[in-house]
Amino acid sequence: MDIQEPRKLKITGSETKEIKDTTKIVLTFEGEEKQLPLNVTNAQTLADKFGEDTSAWIGQTVILASVPTKFQNKSVKGLRTL
Repeated sequence: MDIQEPRKLKITGSETKEIKDTTKIVLTFEGEEKQLPLNVTNAQTLADKFGEDTSAWIGQTVILASVPTKFQNKSVKGLRTL
């Protein structure tokens, strides 16, 4: 998902998928074709905000923003749920 400016999006789906030998929560959003697999940070942020039951996240609105972060000791842009 390519996010240049922070965007407000409504969650329309949540499922668990195996991605690279790891189980991840994957979200879909209203009006978006691409899905967003959540990293631990984003999953915890949403759990703190909406509860541990991911089905309760459906219908909720989140802001996605691209923020500077570190990945494998390199500075990169990462998506964060706000």
